[in-house]
Amino acid sequence: MLKFDELWSWSIFAHPLLVGSQLQKIEHIRQGLVFTFYGRRLIYLVFVSSPRRGLLFIANDHWGWTEEKKTSPLLLFVRAHFLNMRVSDLSLDKNAGRVIRITFAHGGFWEFVLIPGVVNLGTYYNNKRVTLYKPLPIPPLPESESVKCTQYVGGSSVVDFASEYQRWQALLGSLRKDGEPPSSTSLTQEEFVRRKQRQLAFLDEDLKTKAQDLKVLEEIPQLIFQDLRPKEEISTLLKKWKLDWDGTNAGWIKIQDKYYGILKKLREKIGATEEKRKDISEQSYEDWLALMEQKQAVKAQLEKVQAQVRQFQVDQYQVIYGKSGVDNLKLLRVSKPYDFWIHDAWNPGAHYIVKLAKNQNLPREHLVAICQGILKQESREEGEFVGTYVRYVTPIKGASPGMVRYQNEIRMRVTLPHH
Repeated sequence: MLKFDELWSWSIFAHPLLVGSQLQKIEHIRQGLVFTFYGRRLIYLVFVSSPRRGLLFIANDHWGWTEEKKTSPLLLFVRAHFLNMRVSDLSLDKNAGRVIRITFAHGGFWEFVLIPGVVNLGTYYNNKRVTLYKPLPIPPLPESESVKCTQYVGGSSVVDFASEYQRWQALLGSLRKDGEPPSSTSLTQEEFVRRKQRQLAFLDEDLKTKAQDLKVLEEIPQLIFQDLRPKEEISTLLKKWKLDWDGTNAGWIKIQDKYYGILKKLREKIGATEEKRKDISEQSYEDWLALMEQKQAVKAQLEKVQAQVRQFQVDQYQVIYGKSGVDNLKLLRVSKPYDFWIHDAWNPGAHYIVKLAKNQNLPREHLVAICQGILKQESREEGEFVGTYVRYVTPIKGASPGMVRYQNEIRMRVTLPHH
C-alpha cells in the first residue's frame, strides 16, 4: 500500500515511473479516465473525476475497468496531439502545489486539478486548451497557509486526501512494486477468486455512485414544482449533467427532453453494470478457464493466418497484403497499432500493412519507396495511395468484410522512376 503525508510524496513516487514513458492508450471509464503509459513496464494512470473530490493514482495492473463507448472533445484532442508522446517532466504546479502538471516532450502538458468542487483535467498544446469539465476558478488558499502546501489540498487536509487515496487503492488492490503482474491466462484458483472480489468491489462502488446520482436526478422535478429548495441550488445540481436551467418553468420545458434522456441513460448504465456484476459473480473458475482456452484458440488461429499472408520486402521493410476483403480484415486483426496501413486507391480491395517496430516512424521517402514496390508487384507504373497508422483504421460494423474507416491519412500519387 502506498503511504504518504503530502502530495509531494505522490509526485516523488510517480516521477521515475512516468518520466520517459510513452502514452499508448486513453480510456473513458465510468469513474473517470485511465491513461496507459509504457516505459520500463506498463503503468496505468487513473484519474477519478468525481466532482466532489478527484483522485490521481497509479496501478501496474488493469483491474477490469469498463471502458465507456464515449467520444468527447478531450479524448479526440489527447489522441490527436499526445498519443505516443513521451513524458518529459512531472511537477506540482500552481496554487501551492494543488495542481499536478505532466509535461510532454513536444511541449504540450496536462494539468490535474485536485481541489474539491473544481476537480478537472486540462490539456494544453500549441496555445489550445481542452478540459474534461467546464473550468471553474481555483479557490485561493487561506492567506496564513499560502506557503504551506503540505497542509492544504483545496481546503481538505492532506491526511484526508491520503486516506481517500488509500481507500481506492484498497478497493483496487495494492501496488506490486516488484516484478510484472501475473498473466491473466495463468491465474491460480486463489488468484482468480481475489481478482473476482476486486472486480465485484469496484462494481459495487460504481453502482453506489450511480444510485446516488439517480436519486438526485429523480428528485429534481419534485424540487422544482413544489419549490422545496432554492432555484440557484437546483440549477447548480443540474450543471453537473450540463443542463442549464434559468430558474423558470419555461426554461425547464426547454431542457426536460434532455433531462429525461440523461435519466434514461443512467438507468440503462445501472442495468448494464448490474448485469455485468451478475455475470462476474456467477462465473466459476472452470468457466473462466474454458473462456481463456477459447481466447487462446482464437489467438493461435490469428497467428496461423499471419503465417499464411502474402508478403514481400522493400529495403528493410516487410510488407504483407491481401487480395480480398476477408484477407484485409485478417490483416488488421494480426497487425499492431504502430504498423502502417496502405490502400491502393486504383485497385479496390488491395490493402497493405508495413510492419514496424514500436516507436518507429516511417519517413515519407521510405513510404514512397514502399508504394513503388507495390506498383512493381502489380506491374504498373503509376498509382494513388492512402496511408495511415493501423491505430487509426477501424472495420465498419455491418459492412462488407474489409470495409474500413480511417483518419489522419496521407494521400500521394506515385510513379515508378524511368531509367
